[in-house]
Amino acid sequence: MIRRGLTLLLVAVCGAFVLAACGSGRRGSSETPALGEIAGQALLADGGTNGHAGILVYLGGTSFSARTDEFGSYRMTGVPRGQYSVMAEKPGYQTVSLGRAEVDPAVHTGPNPLVIQTAILERADNASTAPPAQNQLGGIRGALAVMGARSGEGVRVAVEGTPLVTVTDEAGYYQFFNVEPGAYVLELTKSGYRRQQVSVRVSPGQTAQVRDLIMEPETEAAPAAELTPAVARLAGATLDRAAAGGNRSITGLVTAREPGGTPITDFKRVSVSIDNSDYVISPDSTGRFEFNGLPPGVYTVIAVLDEGQPVTKRVDLVAAATASVEFALGGPGGQPEGEGTVTGRVVLAGPNGESGPSAEGVTIGLAGTNITALTGRDGAFRLAKVPAATYSLVAAKDGYTNATVDGVEVGGGQTVDVGEIVLEPKLDYPRVISTSPADGTRDVVVGQKLLVRVKFSKRMNADTVRGAVSIQPETNFRTFMGPGSHPQADDSTLVIELDNMDEQRPIKFRADYVIRIAQAAADTDGLRMKEDYSFRFTTGAPGIIGTRPADGEVLRVTGEPTRPIIVYFNTRIRHESLKERTVRIRPDTDILPNIICRDDPRTGWTTAEIEFPLQGGEQYTVTIGRGVRAFNNQSLANTPYQFSFRTETLRREVLPPRIHR
Repeated sequence: MIRRGLTLLLVAVCGAFVLAACGSGRRGSSETPALGEIAGQALLADGGTNGHAGILVYLGGTSFSARTDEFGSYRMTGVPRGQYSVMAEKPGYQTVSLGRAEVDPAVHTGPNPLVIQTAILERADNASTAPPAQNQLGGIRGALAVMGARSGEGVRVAVEGTPLVTVTDEAGYYQFFNVEPGAYVLELTKSGYRRQQVSVRVSPGQTAQVRDLIMEPETEAAPAAELTPAVARLAGATLDRAAAGGNRSITGLVTAREPGGTPITDFKRVSVSIDNSDYVISPDSTGRFEFNGLPPGVYTVIAVLDEGQPVTKRVDLVAAATASVEFALGGPGGQPEGEGTVTGRVVLAGPNGESGPSAEGVTIGLAGTNITALTGRDGAFRLAKVPAATYSLVAAKDGYTNATVDGVEVGGGQTVDVGEIVLEPKLDYPRVISTSPADGTRDVVVGQKLLVRVKFSKRMNADTVRGAVSIQPETNFRTFMGPGSHPQADDSTLVIELDNMDEQRPIKFRADYVIRIAQAAADTDGLRMKEDYSFRFTTGAPGIIGTRPADGEVLRVTGEPTRPIIVYFNTRIRHESLKERTVRIRPDTDILPNIICRDDPRTGWTTAEIEFPLQGGEQYTVTIGRGVRAFNNQSLANTPYQFSFRTETLRREVLPPRIHR
């Protein structure tokens, strides 16, 4: 059986999955910029006047690269300070080394880039000898999963002792090209997860495969029911059928015909497999098949009739537990002879929905084949001599999220236009990473104020964030963001203060509140959130909202009458329900406590004062029992309520008697 996978395509387009995480200097700042720019020309010896497009110029050992336009010009932006080996290459031509270049961001800015000497690439068949193996560069690639997350993206991967830095894509895949041979240590980090380190050795001309890794949370994981059902299958990892043990399944149906159109009932002539695995089966007598025990992940299912052209289908089992696919093999229309052509156009989207740059140099490939092409200046592409079959087409570019078009059916002698493909920029969009109360929290205690904290992934523009907040049901609230605006607020933390002093719009008990942060919330560079964010919580029944002294506080006493213990409620209670029988004090006192209840004239809430003699050096525990009731005889949400405090004897300084002369 012929099994053709995604391996060749991954090698051809993996540069699109590597994003240099090197930060961005703020424009208009008087500080020295953190990043520089490189420009130059690379020409083909036989390129004529304007035939020099598509030459790849890269900084050896990094993910920084650029492609030339038709006149051979190129420019690289966002390059950190350092020394780099500059290389130029194109299939069919000799690779040219342009020596070492030292980038100084303070000098090599946009108006004054570091200009590299012009490269001339000769045809490869004119080369007298191949470069020695010891001078060949290698590569590093690997994959990982993020425990409890729906994707593996956003993990920072750095090669210690080098400027090599990248981040993983959604499948957890990462790769470095053009790495000097030698031994390295990779450091993998992600906020909220334990740091990982792994050793790797790069050999000349070879790509080192790093063992699969799993990023585990720093803190104790939440209960399994609250996490993603399982860790997603690692990109590029092989699937061992015997050791799969997952909870996902793929079902399918195959129909097959002879070239003359006669239906085929002998499905032993058909093999169905999962790409990059040993999972190969044949359909039953009705053409049905099923793959079981699969871990979460994205799969390519391949069906082949006899030894004919494979037909592939892409199946996403990251969130779904099951998926179904259908294959039509053979027949006059299912497996036509000859070759066809695939055309289309790529558009690069800009940040915040703006128009993007030119879509030149986007890599286009057909999954399961080594058929690839680069887009022209207008984003158009053409894949010629494509064997008749059904494909998944992948468009990829460094710094953009790859796009996939499934079900591209190519017939012999036909041209298939897949239309416009939009690539979204792979930017560090600001996002909400935590809230307090957390999404779905129940029985949130309502006080005179209810504080809500929203933590973002990066520093935000406070005005855009405050303007993006809305709350349902409507209530009186204020927002704080930035240092000094609120004790709990900073540049990445928004504080929302719901106020219960408004009689027209009070905070409601046992109500479902939804807080929405609109997409308009932007970071300090003006990049808006990719989508709206909302979370909800439910307020609890009335109850105790605080005490004085607070739980765990130390109270100094002198042995003389002291201020009473105070209990604050967020409702008016029945005074007669707060009596000696519903208040317990430990250790026991010889005198029964004196309890006085007062109702706030503005809110109607009750404040209770409990007086009893306090002794120094004691640990007191006060318990408010379940018998305390609200004015409507409703029980309180958080009783029995218990708090403790410790007393210390305050020693008074005794002054010597004054001597009168």
